[in-house]
Amino acid sequence: MLKQVLIDFLNLLFPVRCVSCGECIEGRHSVICDGCLSKIQITDYHLYPNTNRLWMLMNTNVDIKYAYALFKFHQNDIVKKLIHYMKYKNHPEIGVQLGILYGSILKKHHCNIHFDVIIPVPLHKKRIEQRGYNQSEMFAKGLSQIINIPVNNNCIFRTVNTISQTTKSGSDRLLGMDNVFTVVDMDEVKGKHVLIVDDVVTTGSTMTSCIKALKVNLNCEVSVAVIAIAE
Repeated sequence: MLKQVLIDFLNLLFPVRCVSCGECIEGRHSVICDGCLSKIQITDYHLYPNTNRLWMLMNTNVDIKYAYALFKFHQNDIVKKLIHYMKYKNHPEIGVQLGILYGSILKKHHCNIHFDVIIPVPLHKKRIEQRGYNQSEMFAKGLSQIINIPVNNNCIFRTVNTISQTTKSGSDRLLGMDNVFTVVDMDEVKGKHVLIVDDVVTTGSTMTSCIKALKVNLNCEVSVAVIAIAE
């Protein structure tokens, strides 16, 4: 059933060639062919939200309640290509539909009962101007449609336009993300259970910085959900 949901959402997308293998896709709108689609594995993190690898990764630096990841990905695999297409090829709808997919999974397993508000990890305004959208916000909107938890894009801002962290070590990434986010509307999160969402987690430095900003002087509980975790 979950695989069919994934097929249905991909049938709505564009273009006619598979973003993974380049195979021509005829007779339906998609970004990925059936052969590549069948290779994508959905994680079981929703069944073990406080013992999975993402939860353990995040809790090495900051205290969180639950952690969820829809996919795992490796270098040059299909999921990575799909996310690249979403971020850099002007297909924000992929993020929305992946949110709908994961929202359906979380709702089925009653994971949505825990949260009061969804907050996407914000991009700096210059990055928004370049890309035209925040892919994490698109994912959050899809989740919200299904699990009926509101999205708030205005209570936390990214005040520093950081350079790429991909070539840095884990410790250097954490140092590079210090004081990057600022909470401007504390009443929206104080005393609530916040679900922070992002597209991909590698070392967790960006989400850690975002969570630390939320937890400063705020009595809030935080969980995280991402499209994919790198392995």
